[in-house]
Amino acid sequence: MVETITVTFDSKGGSNVDAITINKGTELTLPKDPTYKGYTFKGWVDVNDRPIYDKALLSEDTTLYAKWKKVEEKKETPKQEKKEEPTIEVKPEKITLSLSRDTIHYNGIKTAKASAKVENATGDVTYSLSNTLCMGIDAKTGVITAKNNGACSKGAAIKVYAKTPSGTTAEQTIYYEKDLELTSKGESYSKYASFYGDSNGYYVTANQNVTWDVTLTSSVSYEYTYKDFISKTSTSVKGGYTFDTIVASTGAISRVSGDVRLHAKTKAEQKFFVDIKRDIN
Repeated sequence: MVETITVTFDSKGGSNVDAITINKGTELTLPKDPTYKGYTFKGWVDVNDRPIYDKALLSEDTTLYAKWKKVEEKKETPKQEKKEEPTIEVKPEKITLSLSRDTIHYNGIKTAKASAKVENATGDVTYSLSNTLCMGIDAKTGVITAKNNGACSKGAAIKVYAKTPSGTTAEQTIYYEKDLELTSKGESYSKYASFYGDSNGYYVTANQNVTWDVTLTSSVSYEYTYKDFISKTSTSVKGGYTFDTIVASTGAISRVSGDVRLHAKTKAEQKFFVDIKRDIN
């Protein structure tokens, strides 16, 4: 007859584990580990506190006892409320540039002023030019001054820059006006001159846009208004030698002929006049 052994399990407060019966001399197969809230199961021991493992050989009925280790409770650190940082809106830096006038010349209006308008920026604006051959600029005030060195007699386009301390830049273009020149009958003039036209009129051209004006050069005691333009554009004029005059004492209108003084003025106010004499040959 086969002799048997009963193994009883005391879970020491853990979940219940049923007793098992095995044949004497048969290796022990331990049951599923018990559970105990707040503890970790460390194994089985006998009455003498000796550990008993799988495949142990028991010789008699035995009670095994559960060994537990208490699980340390983790202390939760109280959550600190995160303070929301205020949102700071960073506005883009802006700069715009304007000129008091866009055309200058040493023999006319010699200066212009660059003015910058800045948004969302601090510090002083610095002014500069792309080329200082024809003109110079005050880096702090933006005042631009034409130079009298003949280097830009044919005119020039110069970039004007305004820059903030952080490098934001704006630009405009200013022009050094070419030297004024008038031409008649194949001859060119850059200052006052006196010359003959034709018997019935004259024709004069300018090398750029100008405004024209004419006065009678003969010395007369009458008020007069020039009435004899034949045609006129911004760069040329055809005219004659006849004027309407008003007799001061009577208000009567009469017509007289005389030499013509022709005035020309540019955008930058370069200006001079020429006397055109009627050819009566």
